[in-house]
Amino acid sequence: MTDNNDDFSHDSAFKNLVMDFPEETVRWLLPGVEHFFGALNRITFPFQEMVKHKLSDQGRRADIVMMLEFAEGKSLLPLIEHKGDKYSFSVFKLAHYTLDLAEYFNGIPLIPIVVFTDEAQWREDIEREIRISSFHKTWLHFVFAVVKLNVHSVELIADSTNPVKHILSPLMKYPRDQRLEVAAAAYVKLSRLTDLPRFEKYTDFIDKYAKIDTEERRALETLVHGEERVAMMKQYWYENGKKEGWQGGKLEGLLEGKLEGKLEGKLEGKLEGKIDGKLEVAGKMLAKGFDMPTVLELTGLSAEDLKPEPPESA
Repeated sequence: MTDNNDDFSHDSAFKNLVMDFPEETVRWLLPGVEHFFGALNRITFPFQEMVKHKLSDQGRRADIVMMLEFAEGKSLLPLIEHKGDKYSFSVFKLAHYTLDLAEYFNGIPLIPIVVFTDEAQWREDIEREIRISSFHKTWLHFVFAVVKLNVHSVELIADSTNPVKHILSPLMKYPRDQRLEVAAAAYVKLSRLTDLPRFEKYTDFIDKYAKIDTEERRALETLVHGEERVAMMKQYWYENGKKEGWQGGKLEGLLEGKLEGKLEGKLEGKLEGKIDGKLEVAGKMLAKGFDMPTVLELTGLSAEDLKPEPPESA
């Protein structure tokens, strides 16, 4: 868990997210790109340090520059800027970066994108363009794409198979008293959609932005214990060259037929203890304010399972 008081770098966390999930980031920010450019073949990160206009200039660092190469020989350069608040953003600096990149990669189309991760509701919008006109002509017109996470409803990503969306879900739009439910859903989805090292790395991200404390983290880890165990097994088979045994988030190949919502085989006879564990988690979730439908969905229990047993007759 990332403690809320530590030296957590928001820019570094976002850059890591993009570099660990490059294809997923592209499909999140540019969902129609392959329709226009063809199948995506390769993604690289050319550089981040921008060319200085003078040697005395301070380093000019763009957040992320990606080179997308497509099957038909086409290329595209997304320039992705991350901003934690609107006050640190300058449309003129972004225009400088964009023009420098356009000069350096002469002839390759470029799209500047700014991602805002702040929680604030803006009273006034940022400057969305630069337009310089005179003599009835426009001499310069610069625009860019804006993604403000907290105007996108978390409900719209519930069925998404893109892990980037679930990692970012605590920054999206939802009633703030549902932050635990959002974090729990993100944990479960991430455990199904990625490998164990990235699961462990980005639950820190989820904790930070959902403001999860140590006790809540422990409850969430217990909640996804079964999912995490499957993720560990997935990583084991992957590292031993048996990746083909995994499809759709289920164990296949050597474990085919042994995962139908519960681990069978070697775990047979342990289901009673597993259900007892889930009942304990469900009790903690209800005590933390989770609503009953969410508890049932995330634990896999039924309403019947949670009914108290009648007292034994004397």
